[in-house]
Amino acid sequence: MASDELAAQVNSFRRQSNPKWLAFANSQFGKNVAPLDPKWWPADLIRRFLETAKVKQTTTVQKNNTTKVKQEIAKVETELALLFKADPAAFYHWRKFQHQKGLEPSARASEEMVQKFLAMHSAGTLDRFEIASAQLLADFDKVRKEHPAARWLWASVTAREAFGIVNPRGVPAKIVQDFLESYHAGSLEQVDMASDELAAQVNSFRRAGWFAKWSAFANSQFGTNVAPLDPKWWPADLIRRFLETAKVKQTTTVQKNNTTKVKQEIAKVETELALLFKADPAAFYHWRKFQHQKGLEPSARASEEMVQKFLAMHSAGTLDRFEIASAQLLADFDKVRKEHPAARWLWASVTAREAFGIVNPRGVPAKIVQDFLESYHAGSLEQVDMASDELAAQVNSFRRAGGFAKWSAFANSQFGTNVAPIDPKWWPAVLIRLFLAEQSA
Repeated sequence: MASDELAAQVNSFRRQSNPKWLAFANSQFGKNVAPLDPKWWPADLIRRFLETAKVKQTTTVQKNNTTKVKQEIAKVETELALLFKADPAAFYHWRKFQHQKGLEPSARASEEMVQKFLAMHSAGTLDRFEIASAQLLADFDKVRKEHPAARWLWASVTAREAFGIVNPRGVPAKIVQDFLESYHAGSLEQVDMASDELAAQVNSFRRAGWFAKWSAFANSQFGTNVAPLDPKWWPADLIRRFLETAKVKQTTTVQKNNTTKVKQEIAKVETELALLFKADPAAFYHWRKFQHQKGLEPSARASEEMVQKFLAMHSAGTLDRFEIASAQLLADFDKVRKEHPAARWLWASVTAREAFGIVNPRGVPAKIVQDFLESYHAGSLEQVDMASDELAAQVNSFRRAGGFAKWSAFANSQFGTNVAPIDPKWWPAVLIRLFLAEQSA
């Protein structure tokens, strides 16, 4: 199988928002059959992928990214974020610029491209446009409250005319004006919206650990982060189509059949699990590994049958045993976490790859902790430019203002649910800037 180094090269390539890996994966057995995580692939196939001209060229460029280049990239991304904050029209211009260059909105542009855009903005060569007045925005908010389908129809308009920017404060006033005129003229499309019952079925499915599937379906409508995530703002026919897919149908049917008796049984076995995790430090790692082998997300609720099977395996002693970290090793770990600013972030990255996202060092094999500490003492831990107090304060302010869910979703998108630290002061500065830029757009 692929080594950690080979898998890391592929993951580095994937983070550049390049669809080539997905296409290669789908070419093996068909669409969505081969695992997307390269660590589960045969080494020879990974090498073949990395040897293709485009990948080879990309990975060579990535390897040549010196600290100086990374600092320059962080610098221009900060400039972009500040520009978007200062000029409401700048994000629209940036999205238009990306579109003209054939880039997806979520793709990271090169330093050269960002600098070119900043130069064009400074020179005043970008087309200027009038943004919506306070009165126009107030009218827009009123329409959004009055018309059940307004959010959906507006998303559709922005996907066609505003590069998917749903914030009416950041698009040409004419687009907002035309939308409102259509409403007042009674010509907005009448859409049969999802009932509370339909929306509740989707939300139940999302809570069962399938948020990613719903998010992918939402993004397939108009592009990334354009369609509203709340299913109550969706047309009923699309919600029904989503619920009719085999996996969703199966999951929601199971949920509907959860009688009070079944729920009590689930609560009983979950209590047994909780007691086991408390009594045996290694049990939670075994449980996560068991979930992974069954193709379940860590946050998904397993069936009673599956939990009972795991408990039986544990009682029979058939699970692989491993040594947990000693008190001395844990003390060294705590010391490193205090000394190295990026330690929490780098540890989260390690656990996502090697420990099913379990960040508690007391519950993973001692070897994983030992290897991490050896990297630190050898001076080979990656040097990461961490968020300043000012950047962290901006995120915390956003969270307190009702943006906790957005921050939590962004955090969970890095390594999986509840792996990345929630406190932004333990994050790389470049990711914090990216998050803040997305919110100010």
